[in-house]
Amino acid sequence: MKFYVDGVGNDTISDIVTTLIRRQLLIYTKNQCDLYGIPTEKRTSKPFWNEITSRWEKEEDIEQLIISGKRILLVPKNIVFAEGYYTFTKEQFVQHDMLSYLQKIELQTPNSTLIKHRAPKKNQTVGDPFVTKESLRDRDKVDKKKNILEFSSKYPEIMNNFKDKEHFSSLNIIEFFEISNNELTDSQYNELIEAFIKTLKKIPKGKMYADEYHEFILGLLTFIFYPSLSNPKKETPIDNKRKRIDITYINTADKGFFSNLKSEITSNYIYVECKNYSSSISNPEFDQLAGRFNESTSKVGMLVCRECDNLAFERASGQFRRKNELLLIITDELLIGMLKNMKLTELNTDISLLAHEKHLYELKRKTEVEKY
Repeated sequence: MKFYVDGVGNDTISDIVTTLIRRQLLIYTKNQCDLYGIPTEKRTSKPFWNEITSRWEKEEDIEQLIISGKRILLVPKNIVFAEGYYTFTKEQFVQHDMLSYLQKIELQTPNSTLIKHRAPKKNQTVGDPFVTKESLRDRDKVDKKKNILEFSSKYPEIMNNFKDKEHFSSLNIIEFFEISNNELTDSQYNELIEAFIKTLKKIPKGKMYADEYHEFILGLLTFIFYPSLSNPKKETPIDNKRKRIDITYINTADKGFFSNLKSEITSNYIYVECKNYSSSISNPEFDQLAGRFNESTSKVGMLVCRECDNLAFERASGQFRRKNELLLIITDELLIGMLKNMKLTELNTDISLLAHEKHLYELKRKTEVEKY
């Protein structure tokens, strides 16, 4: 729509989409508020589209986030885009797809006044023909939306090919700061990582500090694994609410370790159990996590604990070989190793390279082998 209709841009599209999916965003907002202990209020919602009844509807007494009297909708950060980080734009289509195709057509047009010739090469009488995009832009007024619509109607395969390209990638933490007109410097980012490491080391082991550890691990894993793992939920009920999972993530990875898992083992969700024990984990902890697995949702989980011995890895290895269920044992040492690999240095200047995931590949390999 924003390609073809005058006066329609990103803000208009955003408003339309928000209205259409308002109910889903209300549910997401409530889940996030519950996750972080933010109070909500029951109010009648604004209109949203019900795709089942094909009608605009409102819902009474639905929990909403109210700040200073205003309704606030939260949006999953992995679907947020910003100009400069997003290539599905009119300008990109015109410059790289539309004009490139028009160049080919123009070169096949006899006696075109737009065709120029390069300097002749050796053994050439006339140099290679070419047409500049600037000349086509000036003649055909390709930036006008009505002309883009006419072109797309005449050559639909060009627009379809453009749509099929990978235009979107989730913003990382530094990019989020940039689009909010703030700055997170490399040194500040590294200081944030150091703060995570120090806090992890300070949390005492033992049942008394289990809740503190659980809350911290939720934030830490979200920081480490976003955008590969997203939309965390605490205490997710399963099996008719007979069981609960400490933390559940949706596997939204499109590259790296968790993306590769999708082709190897059921991993639509990643289950996490947190154990703040002062001793190594044993059979009951493995059985608890393994009991959450099923073929339709996930056979991958993380058992996050302070430390473990080789016997724990043997149990995880046995589970993998017997049932093709992957239990990743995530210790303090491994978490700290991943955090250190996430730091920005002269050799590692891009936080999207997933340098920390080498620890997961090594852990998976260790889990798959029979002996240590």
